[in-house]
Amino acid sequence: MNTPTHRTGTVRSGDVSLFYRRFGKPGATPILITHGANYYDSQDWIDVAKALSADREVVAYDTRGFGESSWSASKNYSQDAQIGDMVALVDHFGWNKVIAMGHSMGGGRVILFGSRFPERVAGAVIVDHCPGRSASNAKAR
Repeated sequence: MNTPTHRTGTVRSGDVSLFYRRFGKPGATPILITHGANYYDSQDWIDVAKALSADREVVAYDTRGFGESSWSASKNYSQDAQIGDMVALVDHFGWNKVIAMGHSMGGGRVILFGSRFPERVAGAVIVDHCPGRSASNAKAR
């Protein structure tokens, strides 16, 4: 019998439905993984999340408009909305604190989440993120 490595589900956040993949079981501080703009969804993080979930829960989710998460009817893809999505996920799972992990553009999301909700963050893992780079200031550097 082949045991599934994770469970899937959705969480409502504002006007979107966020798809997630949940690994492991309660134990050490849970990890919330947010992908970057070039890593299009949570599927890219299955092997990593599975490895990290030996002693804890790990959730990788599709950000709004990516993967199996829905598009925003109001076209709200602001940083505030993205951080609100992270709060909705953490609240949905009943976690007091998380280790927030973000790749590339997701790294910026993790930094903002941690700065706005320091009481909810036990640690941060920033993977291949280049702070300060954006289309508007790339030429100035």
